[in-house]
Formats: sequence, structure tokens, C-alpha cells
Amino acid sequence: GDYIDIAAPGVDGWAAYAATGGAALWSGTSFAAPFVSVALARAVQTGDVADITTARDFLAVSARDLGPRGRDRMFGYGLLQAPECLP
Repeated sequence: GDYIDIAAPGVDGWAAYAATGGAALWSGTSFAAPFVSVALARAVQTGDVADITTARDFLAVSARDLGPRGRDRMFGYGLLQAPECLP
């Protein structure tokens, strides 16, 4: 929908599973949100993001476009890329 700004890894992530004391594959926004949070925190730390407007701009330029060209209702600006992964 129009509320999607960015896509982040959130399907089949390997994480701890307290019930067994082991690990399991997990999916969902709860696993995708930390990727975005860390990327924005790093950008604030380096001075690349100062407010909500620059945060949205940072996400837009830090994404690999997916789906239809440009921002779309399925992936927003695209899949978030770590700065080290940008060309």
C-alpha cells in the first residue's frame, strides 16, 4: 500500500527459539524492522540523517529498486541495502 516506504529482509531469518533453546527460521515485520533501525541509526551517527525528511531520503537512495520502476505499493522505494553494499 501507500504506507510502505522500504522493504527489508524479514523472511526465513535464522534466530533464537527460546522454547527449544535452539534456533529456528522466522518471518515477519518484527524481523525486518531492526534492519531499518540499524541503517538509520548508523546514518544519524555519521550525520547523513538529521530528521524525518532526511531519513526518508536516505532510505530512498539506500534501496535497490524492486517491482515497477520507482516507489511502488509492494516494495516502497525497494530493498534496503547496507551502505557497504551500494555500488
